[in-house]
Amino acid sequence: MEIQSTDKGSTANIKAWASYTGHQYLGTVEEGELLKHYLRKASAAREQSHKQVLQLEFIVGKLKLTFMNPCFSFSGFNHEPCKP
Repeated sequence: MEIQSTDKGSTANIKAWASYTGHQYLGTVEEGELLKHYLRKASAAREQSHKQVLQLEFIVGKLKLTFMNPCFSFSGFNHEPCKP
């Protein structure tokens, strides 16, 4: 399989993910700013399965609650009480 990225740190992430999931990391080819990572998919017997999987709808709901909160800020934690 091929995974494309423009993030220079993606190589380490892809290698770690492949190792964790049982896939084989084959290498990375740089084409300008684009990194093309190549992996061999693990056989069904070797592939790791995860028991705790979140549904997309659940994650979207949590994000909506976070961003709709009047006290939410991208600037970091505000240690003062929130005044919406």
